[in-house]
Amino acid sequence: MNISQLKALDAAIRTKSYSKAAQELGISQPAVSRQLRDLEKQYQVRLIFRRGKQIEFTPLALALVRKARVCLTFINDMEETLQAQGHLKAGSFRIGLSCHNLVMELLANFMERYPDVMVSTHVSDSENLLAGVLDSSLDIAAITALDPDPRVANFLYNRQRIVAVVRQDAPCVSAGAVVVETLRDMPMIARHKTSGTRTIFTRQLAELDIVPQVVLELDSYDAMLEAVAAGIGFAIVLEDEFNGDKRLRSLPFQGSAMVANQYLVYLPEYKELNVVGSFLNLAREAKVIKQFTEQRKSA
Repeated sequence: MNISQLKALDAAIRTKSYSKAAQELGISQPAVSRQLRDLEKQYQVRLIFRRGKQIEFTPLALALVRKARVCLTFINDMEETLQAQGHLKAGSFRIGLSCHNLVMELLANFMERYPDVMVSTHVSDSENLLAGVLDSSLDIAAITALDPDPRVANFLYNRQRIVAVVRQDAPCVSAGAVVVETLRDMPMIARHKTSGTRTIFTRQLAELDIVPQVVLELDSYDAMLEAVAAGIGFAIVLEDEFNGDKRLRSLPFQGSAMVANQYLVYLPEYKELNVVGSFLNLAREAKVIKQFTEQRKSA
């Protein structure tokens, strides 16, 4: 097995096309086909089914490409380390973001400190981002969760209260909080079920034998707030996620802690990557500064 075969397998599975894989790798289409055919012949296995111009991949190929991506990531990191003498003067960094505004300042600091690193982001829900880390399509991801996931390495970056977003004229605004027991009768606008914030919210309500009345599911944060403003129901967000809207108010919940954790998650072996280690160091610095600032405010 050689590096060229691993690169061909990765590119073919990502692009689902020999021609697109060849274009990405800068080689000919027959060369991609030959690399994969040689790999099959070498180990007497089937990786790809060919149906005319369409190619399909066997479960073995999909399992193998996850390991191949780990290998290729470290090979690229070694090359970049040698070329840049370990100072992050080149390379790429793939990060997934769930609540992007909570990590954007940290990402901006990283980009300012390492301007020669090409950063690519993927914004999605926590469940999909975790899958991206597990299949090595992401170097690291910022997800919302209640507890650490044992399948990946975790760094607790932040802790946030989950708050309700309601219209300014909602009856609960005068009380300054939303009583959890009243949620039995309140229509809710929610992100999809794979949302980390929604999962935590639902779990904590289940402990109180309360099932939220979800009347509308939306993929967009902005659309969710517009639905609240239209009077369809209330929504939930992380406390620092709500940037303010004159039509709306964010209120804490009374009767349950409703706390969510923000984790940076990555494959344990990826801690040795320059970009991941550097990003984690910045996250630790930012966390210390935040804790110091909060202690001074409370003193």
